[in-house]
Amino acid sequence: MRHLLTRVDVDVTLESTMGNTALHFAAFAGSANITGQLLAVPGIRPDTENVLNMTALDYAGEFGHDHVVRLFGPNRKAKTSARQDWSFSSLFLFPYSTF
Repeated sequence: MRHLLTRVDVDVTLESTMGNTALHFAAFAGSANITGQLLAVPGIRPDTENVLNMTALDYAGEFGHDHVVRLFGPNRKAKTSARQDWSFSSLFLFPYSTF
């Protein structure tokens, strides 16, 4: 992964049709290693929201990945009640998002 992130022609800020970035996917999966590497990439936008108005931090918090939440910094908060307004879970929608 480190090799991929250092390539000039790789844009890790690209969004899927659902608005998810590589950071969304890494945080959703609970991968602290990849999330940490992505957060260190110049130009990364951790506040990017997808079509569900969820950031990568929100996904990490929503699915209990506290070890990933901590990578975003001590003063950052996930939307812990984001799913309460949905009639479905983000687990339902996530597989339908594309890279």
